[in-house]
Amino acid sequence: SRERLLDLYEILGQLVVSTALAFSLAGIFYVFVVLVGGFNTMYLNAVLAAIVILVLFEPLRAKVEEYIQRLFFLERVDLDKAVTSARRNLLHVLQVEEMTQVVISALESSRRATGAALFLRNPGGSDFRLADAFGAPMPPLVDAATARPLIERLEGANSLLLEEVEGDLQRTNHAERDASSDRQVLAAAELLGPLARGLCLAVRSEDGELLGILVVADERVRDAFSPDEVVLLESLTVQMGVVIENSRVYQRLQERDRLAALGQMAAGLAHEIKNPLGAIKGAAQLLNEPVAGEQSAVDAEFLGIILEEVERLDRVVGSVLDYARPSKSNLGTTDANSVVQRTLQILRADTPDSCELFANLDEHLPLVRADAEHLRQVLMNLVKNAVQAGASRVELRTQPARDNRVLGEASETDVGWVELVVVDDGPGIIPKLMDKLFLPFFTTKDKGTGLGLAISQRLVQEMGGNIAAASDEAGARFTITLPATNKDSVSLVPPARAPDDSASSTRRLAAAGESNRRPRTSAVGVSTAELDRRDDLLPES
Repeated sequence: SRERLLDLYEILGQLVVSTALAFSLAGIFYVFVVLVGGFNTMYLNAVLAAIVILVLFEPLRAKVEEYIQRLFFLERVDLDKAVTSARRNLLHVLQVEEMTQVVISALESSRRATGAALFLRNPGGSDFRLADAFGAPMPPLVDAATARPLIERLEGANSLLLEEVEGDLQRTNHAERDASSDRQVLAAAELLGPLARGLCLAVRSEDGELLGILVVADERVRDAFSPDEVVLLESLTVQMGVVIENSRVYQRLQERDRLAALGQMAAGLAHEIKNPLGAIKGAAQLLNEPVAGEQSAVDAEFLGIILEEVERLDRVVGSVLDYARPSKSNLGTTDANSVVQRTLQILRADTPDSCELFANLDEHLPLVRADAEHLRQVLMNLVKNAVQAGASRVELRTQPARDNRVLGEASETDVGWVELVVVDDGPGIIPKLMDKLFLPFFTTKDKGTGLGLAISQRLVQEMGGNIAAASDEAGARFTITLPATNKDSVSLVPPARAPDDSASSTRRLAAAGESNRRPRTSAVGVSTAELDRRDDLLPES
């Protein structure tokens, strides 16, 4: 049976409480016998004692239990206090980061656990990132594919005692043990490191979506958590789910207000900035034209600075306008592989030789419902960011989505989900910046506008998909998830214009690893000649 029996501490506690209650009630009865009379008035004594006992039993039992708990089980009392305090504090919390600090601090201060960790699902993704922990060092990321058995078990239960699962597995014979799903669950739990045999609690939304996993462990004893404590911690995770949902609503409201303010500002600044910029740029270009004997090297240098800064300011204003005004998506059935190949062909002319671009495409990838031009814009932005971050290798891969959860509203023709992944070997992303990546005007670049990723996220969401970021020691990874479709008509991305300079003809798409004089192939063996043949059928952009 999977029902957990009362452990020795609970049995001892119940025995002590029952004994104390018995002596207390016997004392009440004895008092009435002494005060009212002897055996001849026993009936009256019993009636009076029963009345007093019925009145005092519940308050007396509560006081006795509280005293015994404080005397013998102080840590459990502290856990109850800590969880109650945390739940009270969470009533006023709207930020996920603050919620994380409240919960982990409460568990640590209770001294009831030797370690705890909170993993939250990446927005729009399936992996779980470490939000906070105490105790032994924990892995920064739990891969959803590897931890699938554990996640599926938690999707159907509020909590899971991994130590109990291990005990159930040990009690089965070898044949049943090999086929048991418990074995897979324990293998997946190894991703939790030192907490691999702890208590896993599901953090859910109101509609049942798994938002996170709270893991608590006490390595000092076996069967560390009683059923009452499990129920207590489950009540905490319920409130955590409410906080996460409220935080999402609050962020959407903030985003709406930010966009409204930005739109008003952008509309007013458009003519006030762009028109003078055009005049300044034209005048500077005219002055920069070489005239014999009339321009010094210093003049040329400063005119070059003026032109460079005007162009940069023009790009900033353009980015603000692009983000503020609503875009017009031309959704259609799109070949994601073709979009990736064309994107790399465009980028290779401007990519330094120190960085290699790779394509790893799934030949059997279904078509997606997307705007091909917007999708290419998003991919170009992600690849350029990786190159500017110092990556020496950038890979674009396409694959069916590993997680078939519905990420958004799907149409009748949607048949699943497709992932476009941009992976690089750069320095990665600082963990504390992960939640700010897609915020407008947030940038770590000296000359960045902070709108590239914000615009990319909006474009992907307008296509009915999601974009998520992850990072580890190997580099950064951005995953675009789009709805697949079964329509037959294909809307491909317009072909790129060939670069005019001869130097660009010597560049290579690093996925081929060969010179441009040979047929180049991607990681899945699609030749460039075949792509060029397909591109002849496309209209010019």
